[in-house]
Amino acid sequence: MNGTIKRVDPTGHGIIQTEDGSKLPFLFVDILSHRALIAGELVTFSIRTVQGKAFAQNISYDTQIDKIT
Repeated sequence: MNGTIKRVDPTGHGIIQTEDGSKLPFLFVDILSHRALIAGELVTFSIRTVQGKAFAQNISYDTQIDKIT
């Protein structure tokens, strides 16, 4: 799936807004590059469900944006 980073707090918790407008929480440990993400960045990710709640995982930064700008 693709989405946009909406918010990241100092502890590494954040929210991704998906292409369909829904919002998914994530944790820093689920970012594959282990570098900080900032609001507005485009990302690709998969979804995992824990106790009936969806979370983003395997989050990767969209490097194609760097090539465009």
